[in-house]
Amino acid sequence: EVQAPAFWARCWGTTMLICRLALLSGLTLALVPGLAAQAQAQTQTPQQRPNQAPAKTPPAAKAQPQPQPAQADPAVLMRRMLELFTAGKYDEAIPVSKQLIAAFDQMGMREHPMQASNHAALANLYRFTGDFAESERSQQRALAIREKAFGGEHPEIATSLDDLHQLASSQGRYADAERLLARALAMREKLLPGDHQDLAMTRISVARLH
Repeated sequence: EVQAPAFWARCWGTTMLICRLALLSGLTLALVPGLAAQAQAQTQTPQQRPNQAPAKTPPAAKAQPQPQPAQADPAVLMRRMLELFTAGKYDEAIPVSKQLIAAFDQMGMREHPMQASNHAALANLYRFTGDFAESERSQQRALAIREKAFGGEHPEIATSLDDLHQLASSQGRYADAERLLARALAMREKLLPGDHQDLAMTRISVARLH
């Protein structure tokens, strides 16, 4: 028998995750090419940079260009993960999600807020497959990135707390879920306008836990 709080947390969590993945997919399409180019420019040697005269060195001292390993396209990975998630193929989506995280790491975006969303997405995939330990690990990683990027209070940090509340609810840890949700609610009441959808849904979640 499914407990009511866990059931509603799962339904709302699924809906919001689809929305977040779709939004992140759009952001990835828009932002990643430019961010990737910037990261690549920072790591290129003077010989590799366009429109820049190479350093004058004797012919024998010129370094031969090294072949770069092929890098997966984050936008393609994001679309694929979203397709698998909406189809309910969580086990197949997990390795794609890991590839996406690795691609962001390779672009020098290990601590970028978008990477936090990638870890949160992986955490939810683990939660839906019942691997709560891995889900907790990924959610905590997402929270750590957001706290480092935004400081003590931010809507994205509240999102991580909400995600951790949903994980606790899925495990029947309702005391932990209530504590996490209370923190998320307090943060959202402080930071968001009164008619914001996230704030409204957090209040509904609080009522369902009682």
